[in-house]
Amino acid sequence: TISGNSLTLVTTNAGDAVTLTPVLVFTNKTIGTGKMVVLAPSSSLAGADSGNYTLSLAGAPTTTANITAKELTVGGSFTANNKVYDGNSNATINVNSLTLVGTNAGDAVTLTPVLSFANETVGAGKTVVLTAASSLAGADSGNYTLSLAGAPTTTADITAGTSAPEIANNAPTGVVATAVWMNGNLTSTGGAPTTVWVFWGASAGGTNFTSWANTNDMGSRATGTLTTNVTGLTPGATYYYT
Repeated sequence: TISGNSLTLVTTNAGDAVTLTPVLVFTNKTIGTGKMVVLAPSSSLAGADSGNYTLSLAGAPTTTANITAKELTVGGSFTANNKVYDGNSNATINVNSLTLVGTNAGDAVTLTPVLSFANETVGAGKTVVLTAASSLAGADSGNYTLSLAGAPTTTADITAGTSAPEIANNAPTGVVATAVWMNGNLTSTGGAPTTVWVFWGASAGGTNFTSWANTNDMGSRATGTLTTNVTGLTPGATYYYT
């Protein structure tokens, strides 16, 4: 569209009523700054005497302007899969009826949704939302930005698991005369919130936790590497941990 119009018609006869109706186009539709804008062939003449003239755009002036990315929002609906507790809030889509609102006709742009529960804890009817990791794809996606304002949500369940957690001891590190880092790896939470304790002492207590002299409570943990620092050890003594 035209902003300031100082265009003139050249070689009209004095006193004739003829004016220019300019129509402008960018050289292409993609976003960019300083893009060339030209008079389109659909530009025309008007006025009582316009029928006595033809319009040539040869050597017509040009200008520049910017095309900025258009913001899209998300409409439609979706459902999410229920899952067994796994220590994170990630969610997966079940039925995808989401739509992009505001795309230009004919443009190839689609939504790649990424979902998340509000938190990772067990519960029924938990809210599931689109996250900021959701993105646009398609040949024309670079001409758009994505806004999640007002995006639809859904609900799904996180249920407690039934299997036992799996954990393994790793070699200690940072060993000095009176301190050490005790390490392990939680390979499975068993599908439920898992609290980790480290038991240690000068003698091995086996599988009976009451037989261990000392306990470090590491709290509720997700799968991954575990480490806790133990200080106040007796130099030269042998210690055990699990």
